[in-house]
Amino acid sequence: MFDFVFTAGEKDRQRIIEAGLQDESRVAAIGGIKIAVTRALPPPPKLFANELPIVLYNPHFSRKLGTFHQVAEPMIRQFGGTDRYNLVIAPHVRLKSTMTPSEVADWNSRSGENILVDMGSDRSNDMTYTRSADVYIGDVSSQVYEFIIQPRPCVFVDANDTDWRDDPNYRMWQFGEVLSPDADFVAAADDAIAQFSRFYDLQAKSLRDTYAGLEQSSGNLLKSAADLAETVIVQLGSNGRSRQ
Repeated sequence: MFDFVFTAGEKDRQRIIEAGLQDESRVAAIGGIKIAVTRALPPPPKLFANELPIVLYNPHFSRKLGTFHQVAEPMIRQFGGTDRYNLVIAPHVRLKSTMTPSEVADWNSRSGENILVDMGSDRSNDMTYTRSADVYIGDVSSQVYEFIIQPRPCVFVDANDTDWRDDPNYRMWQFGEVLSPDADFVAAADDAIAQFSRFYDLQAKSLRDTYAGLEQSSGNLLKSAADLAETVIVQLGSNGRSRQ
């Protein structure tokens, strides 16, 4: 339906073309607008009074695909009983729309000395948590691609015994170990940190495929997505005038 389509990176551009949704001449990878904007923000605020590593649990909002209802409670118990990690539980903001206000308030009230539960404040949108965390635990949320803008240890939870290895929708599960909902997540965080070197190259390659305009060696933005979009739009306008 559109004359031209922008994607964040080459991976999504190719999927659109291969699916026959748009001709390759009408799709351009220009980078992540959200990534470019948040790079211009001040550093995120300090989330805890201590200096312990921060584990972020970032589940998808879907009850079918996500793991929040199976995993959030056990995770609070496990990390609440350790003095080695802080835990942030920050699900996709759409999850709270499936709950009553009292349920959302109840979950938010579960925060403690080394536990922070956020069911959808502005910090869930501005990459405060993905910028602050040391370890990511998730399921199918695409926010993992915001986390690996700086490659770091990841863990994924599979609640459905998924045949995922050749499924492009689960490509992010190559970034770390995939565990069942009854896992020991404190031990999983330990293992993810210890084994991170196994997954660094995969994360770095996927990062380059996901976001255009990234420096391959460090992940720094060479040009903002807005600059790249502007370049393409100006070129489109120039081509249009030349045909008249």
